[in-house]
Amino acid sequence: MGILKREGNPIPFTVVVAITVVGCGLTVAITGSLMGVSGCGVIGIWICEIIVLIFALEIGPKNPTAGEILSDKLISFKNQKEVFVVGLPRGGVVTAWAIAKKLNLPLFALPVKKVKHPHQVELAIGAVGPDNTIYINKDLLRSLSLTSQDLAKAVEFSEAEQKKAENKFFQKEISWSEKVVILVDDGVATGATCECAIRYFRKQKVSRVVLAVPVIAPDTFQSLRDKFDDIITLKMPTDFQAVGQYYKEFEQVRDEEVKRYLEMCNIQRVTQDKD
Repeated sequence: MGILKREGNPIPFTVVVAITVVGCGLTVAITGSLMGVSGCGVIGIWICEIIVLIFALEIGPKNPTAGEILSDKLISFKNQKEVFVVGLPRGGVVTAWAIAKKLNLPLFALPVKKVKHPHQVELAIGAVGPDNTIYINKDLLRSLSLTSQDLAKAVEFSEAEQKKAENKFFQKEISWSEKVVILVDDGVATGATCECAIRYFRKQKVSRVVLAVPVIAPDTFQSLRDKFDDIITLKMPTDFQAVGQYYKEFEQVRDEEVKRYLEMCNIQRVTQDKD
């Protein structure tokens, strides 16, 4: 069933950089020692920094299939200064990286955490985000035997997790007012995190929010279409069960990878702007 490819995993890229840096440092140190040249340590550091930068800018993670295909559908936004690409951590940032890179747009993360049913952890009954933004699926809640106390505990736990993610990824000094936001996730099932995200951005008075996702459940598409200014998707399968079934590989993305994607995109944009 899986036909999509997630953007290339940066772990192999990290290993290559590490090996290259170590090899470079050893070469400088040994050569300097044999030739009696002083200051080899400083020279070695300079060379290592240059190599890391080259790898970060020119090689980067490979195979950004899903994000690149989405970026082709968003090409009208390329190089527009008022447009921000925003990924929902963790997987959404991976897809968003490819879009931001191709369209030469700034990349940010919006930490939103699902509120999970305390007895059915796979069931999202809502989500929480920055600035005390909360979304609860009231229709779903009415069908569940969940006490107000259980709900309060679930929300409290998710808020604590959201704050941790906010401290890792969120840039609070961003001014969202009058900006156009391309909100990206690696797929949408229930839409709880998207519902929370759109509430946050409306509070921030953005001018427009476009949801861009590789795959989305049909029912969720219908429920979200009037809340976003536009929804761009690659697949909306009628037999949708879970996001992961539409990817050839769907490994868990780590916090370190999210940070690396954000950093790489910023380095690339700075370099392009200088050129």
